[in-house]
Amino acid sequence: MNGAGNEAISFYEKYLGAICVFKETYQDHLISHSVLQLKTGGILMINEEPLDNKEYTSGNGQSICIQSSNLEDTKNLFNGLTSAKGTQVIQKLAEVPFSPLFRKFKKFVPKITREFVVQ
Repeated sequence: MNGAGNEAISFYEKYLGAICVFKETYQDHLISHSVLQLKTGGILMINEEPLDNKEYTSGNGQSICIQSSNLEDTKNLFNGLTSAKGTQVIQKLAEVPFSPLFRKFKKFVPKITREFVVQ
């Protein structure tokens, strides 16, 4: 996340109504581990330590897949995420062979590109 972990947490708090229930930092500003509670009951974990130890590459920072068995929750999560300014919709929210609702979109933010799949 290249130092943008706190920005990501703020993004999810604003657009998903998430609540940060745990956050551990290192080097004063980087996120070692964090846990956000979603309104739907799910959790989201964020950290800034790459799992593969590869150097950070701009524009290839983060992917997230949100799954829910409740269609209304899925629509609400989607509406929250896509209300962010600068969101680029890749696919419309629609039924597909493997899911009653599916959509893919990107949100461009300084330092990180977030790619989301809502299903």
